[in-house]
Amino acid sequence: ARRRVALGSGGVRGGGSAGGAGGKGGGWSGGPTHVAIVCSEATPYGLVAAINSTIMHATPPPARPAAASLRFHVLVPPGLQPALARKLVRIFPPPVRLSVASPPTDKLAKLGAKLNAVGVTSSPFDWPLLWLHLALPAEAKRVLLLPPDALVRTDVRELTGAALAGRAAAAFEDCSTTFEALFNYRHPLFKEHHGRSSCSVDPDFLVLDLRAWKRDDAPQRLLELVGFQRRNENLFLQPLAALGPAVPAQLMLDKRALRLPSRW
Repeated sequence: ARRRVALGSGGVRGGGSAGGAGGKGGGWSGGPTHVAIVCSEATPYGLVAAINSTIMHATPPPARPAAASLRFHVLVPPGLQPALARKLVRIFPPPVRLSVASPPTDKLAKLGAKLNAVGVTSSPFDWPLLWLHLALPAEAKRVLLLPPDALVRTDVRELTGAALAGRAAAAFEDCSTTFEALFNYRHPLFKEHHGRSSCSVDPDFLVLDLRAWKRDDAPQRLLELVGFQRRNENLFLQPLAALGPAVPAQLMLDKRALRLPSRW
């Protein structure tokens, strides 16, 4: 079943937990808003809804259409790129600024070899937090990562303008699942750095500061947690969770991400 994520106003602006846009603590001060959507489906129904809803709720700059303030980066497997690019260009003519790209195939191959070495057999494309920084243009310094079935109901600049205070990301809390339901909290990798009852986060739905992401070498930190490795043995309550991207990303993001309230 497809997952539908609704993004609505949660009060990031002002003095809330995320800080103010453009103020002290690392707020984003200007330029276009970059939105990245990772999609592996040839039929882009959910993708079209995500892009349309983002445009509909954007606040337009003076004397310009709202779409002019947005840059969409649709990231797809290499085999889908030509056909999907043709479809989306027909659906979204100018002034919508949209690119359809794929992560570098040589980088994916190297990631695939590293993942296979620790028992992960899924495609490296399914691990976008390992390659996203390689697939986006240099001008995308901060980006909102959306799942392809997201439905946006607010101006996304409220999020991309959040003051991250040096952190590499902002993530949305999901308190229906806590860390103690995912991890062995007596494991050294857990107990030294993480709170037992911390809420989980959604790793598909992030604000990323790509400069801090690279500075912290976040992809390498994630690789150190995935698969069957001696250092993470008995870390996951469900051992197979180490073979998928969602649960290992929780620990990697925990101390690197500003937590945004689940009411978003």
